[in-house]
Amino acid sequence: MILFLNRYTAAYFAKCKQLVCFGAWLALFACSVYGAQDDNSANARFAALMFENDVFFQEDGGYTNGFSLAYGSGGFDQLDDSNTWRLWLPLIRLSHIDNYANRTYAVSHLIGQVMNTPEDITVAEVIEDQQPYSGITLLRNNFHSFDGILSDRLGVYFGLVGPLSYAEQAQRFVHELTDGTEPAGWDNQLENELVFKIELARSRKLLQKRASDKLVFELISSTNVGVGNLSSDLGLGIGFRLGTKLSEVVNIATELPGREINPMALNAGFNWYVFAAVLGKYVFNDISIDGNTFRDSHSVELNHRQALLSYGFAVSFNRWVVGYTSARSSKTYRSQPESANFGAINITYMF
Repeated sequence: MILFLNRYTAAYFAKCKQLVCFGAWLALFACSVYGAQDDNSANARFAALMFENDVFFQEDGGYTNGFSLAYGSGGFDQLDDSNTWRLWLPLIRLSHIDNYANRTYAVSHLIGQVMNTPEDITVAEVIEDQQPYSGITLLRNNFHSFDGILSDRLGVYFGLVGPLSYAEQAQRFVHELTDGTEPAGWDNQLENELVFKIELARSRKLLQKRASDKLVFELISSTNVGVGNLSSDLGLGIGFRLGTKLSEVVNIATELPGREINPMALNAGFNWYVFAAVLGKYVFNDISIDGNTFRDSHSVELNHRQALLSYGFAVSFNRWVVGYTSARSSKTYRSQPESANFGAINITYMF
């Protein structure tokens, strides 16, 4: 009887801890969203659901799953306390995105979770030459500034890596739904640690040509720099878009289009485009490869030079936008058995 009560009490407190942690994340997300409301109903508002998984390539290892919810609004002529939480305004003023005339501005807020595992998830022990299990629950605030040629983004990430991210429970749930292999090594995951990252990104339209009466072709460059214990990197890329009404569709400065609220949400009506891009980057640190910053944990040798190929499409109809992105990454660590591939689905709705 005592043993039963002890187990019941332990399970009860574990469930309470999960609920408290989940509630705290939602509260922070709500503060970002509702601290940035404005009263101008003419501005666009949109929400997005994103799901990333390597199941699209019938794989299970490396970066294996990501899920997020996002909310945003745009069409502002400046960023101030009517549309942005005051906490972020000093950082925005220090960045370059607020220093241009004749720009349009937008903000977006995301809560999500990402998880990484070794290639062989059937082994319960630490696999020394494969990356550690890690789960990260993140809040991301993005501030956008754009015109017809340039698109700038300031991204502020903060979150938690470790058991309190509840990535283990999320992966087990996903694998139950998809009839996937039961992951056996989550007891070896990284320890709890607060993580952050500040990122600046820019995309530039190098070329825009009309392919026909309705089709437009664009050649676009991208650059980004990020600093934090989550990861630090420098990136440079180039890509293209081919579709309809692209002069009216913002090209968001982001590493992967599937990870941001779809830019077509700012343009109601039927529209579509296909895209492809390649990104080269130098990664200084990555907690999912290097392990915990201030505690001993399993780690592998990071590949500092990395490349990412992405391609996909997006279609808008009425107030909905559906997009799909495929991503193929070079090896992120030296002893990685094979490169990582995953797909991303993004569904956006404009209010």
